[in-house]
Amino acid sequence: MARGTKKVPELNVEYCNSSTIFHILKTFSYKELQEFDKEFTIFFKNARDKEAKDIGFELKNGDNVLVKERGMVRKGVVIKVKRTRAIVRIQSVDWDVPLVFIEKEN
Repeated sequence: MARGTKKVPELNVEYCNSSTIFHILKTFSYKELQEFDKEFTIFFKNARDKEAKDIGFELKNGDNVLVKERGMVRKGVVIKVKRTRAIVRIQSVDWDVPLVFIEKEN
């Protein structure tokens, strides 16, 4: 085993929950937590970008959407779809909204 690496117990992904992950992270040193934080941030940003891309492929101009942000849901209409954001008209005001906050209305 390389110096500075920890032997992490084998995880069964089906039963891995936040409590299990927290228990493992408690065994990490401060430096190891910093490294984990960097790697997790990259992983999270990539997952968020993929989700935004998937949502973006579904949207087109004129679609009725729901914008979910800060515990509120607002109805709007898509004016323009960009790479990671969309212009959504809500009550006669155009908003530049991240795609991850948008859900296509049924």
